[in-house]
Amino acid sequence: MQNGAHANAAFVLAIDNAKLASDDFRVKYDDERAMHLSVKAHISGLKRVLDKVTPSRAHLEIKVGGFEGGADPLEEEP
Repeated sequence: MQNGAHANAAFVLAIDNAKLASDDFRVKYDDERAMHLSVKAHISGLKRVLDKVTPSRAHLEIKVGGFEGGADPLEEEP
C-alpha cells in the first residue's frame, strides 16, 4: 500500500514538473515572439527613414561632386 502511494506521489510530482516546464517554455516563447515583432517593427521604421533620406543624400552627393570638379572659388589669382 505504501509503495502504491509513493509511486502515485512520484507520478503527481512528474506531472507537476512537466506542467512547470511547459509554462516556462510558453513564457520564453511569448517573450521571444514579442522581441521578434518589436525588432521587425523597428527595422521597418528604419527602412522607411532610409527611403526618405536616400534621395536627399543622392542630391547632396551630386552637388558636392559639382563643387569638387570646378576650381576653388576662394583661390586668389597671382
